[in-house]
This record gives sequence, structure tokens and C-alpha cells, in this order.
Amino acid sequence: MGCGVRHPHSPEGGAGVKHVLIVEDEANIARIIQHNLQRVGLETSIARDGEAALEQVQVRRPDAIILDLLLPKADGWTVAARLKADPATATIPILMLSIVADRERGLAVGASDYLTKPFTVSDLLERVGKLLA
Repeated sequence: MGCGVRHPHSPEGGAGVKHVLIVEDEANIARIIQHNLQRVGLETSIARDGEAALEQVQVRRPDAIILDLLLPKADGWTVAARLKADPATATIPILMLSIVADRERGLAVGASDYLTKPFTVSDLLERVGKLLA
């Protein structure tokens, strides 16, 4: 499918389409990410703040999370720490996506990868593809 995201459907075992939770408070950025992930066959949902993200993960466990850091209600650092502290969600891969250039801290709190804004769509898709591999 190109750009690093390959085979979002799992024909063997009937696992279905991979689901990515996008946690982003800026509507335009969330829509761009959602459009591009759906374009390569992924299912997406959006949470506009940290508390909504934590609630959505409890309702439907995503295969990966794209997590902004500067969020209302609970910032991305808090969301990542809470997800990684819970055995039920600790294994969900997280791609931190933010204008805050603090990759070391992101990886230290449990992010699988870190991408600084502004980003290219191809870079985003490549990194998401690696998380879902």
C-alpha cells in the first residue's frame, strides 16, 4: 500500500482492519491524519482531549495510538503514563506527535516512536506502519 503501511487487513485469523486512535485537539490536524490513515485502509477514531482518549481506549482497544502532547484535560505525557501503567493497555504502541521536541522523554514514558510537527504524511504513514507490523 506504500508509505510503510502494508496489509492493514489480516486475512488469516480474521482479525479484520487495524484500528488507530488519533488523540489530537486541533481539528484540522486530526482530519488530515484520519484521512490519510483511512486512505491506506486503516480504521480510525478521534479523541479531542486526554480524558476522552483514556475513555475511548477502555471502550475499544486500538491497535495503535497517535498521541499529541499538548491536550486539554489531560496532557499526552499523563495519558501515556496511565496507559503504560495499566496491564490491559500497556502493550498498545504509541506514536507521540507534537510540536514539543522531547523524543527522549516521550520514549522514557513508554512511547514506541516520536514524531515532531510539522511532519510529512509519508513519514507519518511509515511510522504507523512500523507500529502495526
